[in-house]
Amino acid sequence: MRKVIVPIVVGMLLILAMLPWLVTSCSPQSLVPNDIRQEPLQYDATVSAAQAATINAVRSATSVISVIPIGTIDMPSIVTQSLSTSVVVINTVTASPNSEISPASVSTGLIETPTPIFTSTKETEGAPSTPIGLIDTEDIITEEQLTEQLKTEPEGSELKDLNVTLLENGFQINSGLSMFPVNNQQVEVHGVFIIKNYSLVVSISSITLNGDDVTSSYHEEIESRMDTSLYRLLPERYVQSFIILNGRLLVSSKFRR
Repeated sequence: MRKVIVPIVVGMLLILAMLPWLVTSCSPQSLVPNDIRQEPLQYDATVSAAQAATINAVRSATSVISVIPIGTIDMPSIVTQSLSTSVVVINTVTASPNSEISPASVSTGLIETPTPIFTSTKETEGAPSTPIGLIDTEDIITEEQLTEQLKTEPEGSELKDLNVTLLENGFQINSGLSMFPVNNQQVEVHGVFIIKNYSLVVSISSITLNGDDVTSSYHEEIESRMDTSLYRLLPERYVQSFIILNGRLLVSSKFRR
């Protein structure tokens, strides 16, 4: 009996001696030391605290507007150019045929004179802006000047007894036309002046040849001739406005000195 009890007691003592090791070996153990495992947690906590402090500081700070100058702009010039390219003037002249206007009578007011009204039609939509550095000028074109200029054009040789008349609302051209095989055909042209892209040009309303309406057939040709003559009389002008008064075409323009 003693021989049986002794091995049992020895076995139980061995089990009790190995019990701590068995408990330790059964539970999972990390190979990373505890102090090293705690460092990422501390870093994350530090970063979160710093971010929160930065956000609170930004929210509580007073806003300051910072202006960085990048250049200057000449606003009066821009405004002037914008106005000069957007104005549309469509009026008529009303003046007695025998009236005269002189600078002295206008400035002193001693003589009553008719007030001229603009007859210009300005088409500046889409036109380039007027260059800067130009000066103002006034040109006067008489009926005789316009007649002689049309005669000097290469195509004017076929026109006989050409005569240009400036009317209150435009112009009238009367001429004889000599074209083989028919001679002495009478041509009468009516039209108006307009400003297009800062140039004074014409728009033909009617053309009659021996009493027959031929406007659709010849208006482009006559407009081209008159536009060329007007450009020769107003070279390098940026036309702003004009009036027709007492058989004279008074043109206000800008040009480069």
